Amino acid sequence: MVPFQLATLEVTLERITYANEDTGYLVAKVDTGRGGELVTMVGSLLGARPGEALRLRGKWGSHPQFGRQFQVEDFTTAAGKTTTADLALHTAPTGRSCPI
Repeated sequence: MVPFQLATLEVTLERITYANEDTGYLVAKVDTGRGGELVTMVGSLLGARPGEALRLRGKWGSHPQFGRQFQVEDFTTAAGKTTTADLALHTAPTGRSCPI
């Protein structure tokens, strides 16, 4: 069996469809810059904002009701400042994020 490799997408966050402010979990539409339809992405992107350029690492999946989605494992902003791994290091015991 071939080990699964994560994919990387360079995108612009166009709009947020759903956001959980406590966990940073988002359902959003992103533009890959390749033309065509916007891509649905799901995952924890605490602090990401519409209009922001992001580098997403994750895998493609399919939701039974909502179809094809990119499931984000971690991300970086265009400035290279934010990743989910870094944010985990700055989370208070209450589960709310602390200022970095």
